[in-house]
Amino acid sequence: MVVIMTGEGPTDYGRLDYGTKVWKEGPAAILLRKTLAAQKINYTSLIFVGKEKVHTIKLQRTLSGLKNRGIPCAKFLTYIATGRIEGLSKSEDKLAVFYTDADKAQGEKNSQEAVCRQLFNELHKEINVAVKKTNASFGCVIMMPIKMIESWLLSDENAFKAVFSTEECSFLPHKPELLWGTKTDIKSSYPKNAMNRLLDRLSGGRITDGSQEIYNEIAEKTDITVLKEKCPISFLPFYEEIAFQKMRNEKNG
Repeated sequence: MVVIMTGEGPTDYGRLDYGTKVWKEGPAAILLRKTLAAQKINYTSLIFVGKEKVHTIKLQRTLSGLKNRGIPCAKFLTYIATGRIEGLSKSEDKLAVFYTDADKAQGEKNSQEAVCRQLFNELHKEINVAVKKTNASFGCVIMMPIKMIESWLLSDENAFKAVFSTEECSFLPHKPELLWGTKTDIKSSYPKNAMNRLLDRLSGGRITDGSQEIYNEIAEKTDITVLKEKCPISFLPFYEEIAFQKMRNEKNG
């Protein structure tokens, strides 16, 4: 089986290494690999489709009426289904992974658990409509932090202990996927701001801004079991979708 992933930027699914055709994986890709490994899913390769390629796809009229994140998801699945990935056979078993952040709005009200659950469920349904309408011959899994990738990366204190060689990580948030605040207020609970303050503190001022490199280190050390426990709204459904796809493939295989 071939796993095919798209996303939003370098600090989630990754980017092409400058001046080359080599894909430099981001933390979401690393967490995907770890999830596949945790469930003992065998795959031959992990292929990345840049969002700029996804955006070039024109959808058929049968896919009209899709909303927001459903549109890029349908374009991603169409890109795969129409054989645009070089060297990939149409008959080869495939699993598509659509990564997107769930929340772009600002305001502390979005730190309420009920609001977060409702938002996640609405967006998940919105994307699933696109998956069903596209009617691809392969499975698709939605990988969507309730806020952004930092919401997942702030889950496992042991990951930070390992990366920074410290025991002082007890101040990580108990429910990281509920963190929210105003982006422009560096003291707020906006996930990127919370991460930057933590990196600054643990690095002794050497690292004051999150980057793909440091996020990758944290992702590599993150325990998937802890991530499921700390992020039940958004990561657990992704993990369970992967398990469902595994079961379906084994049944059909």
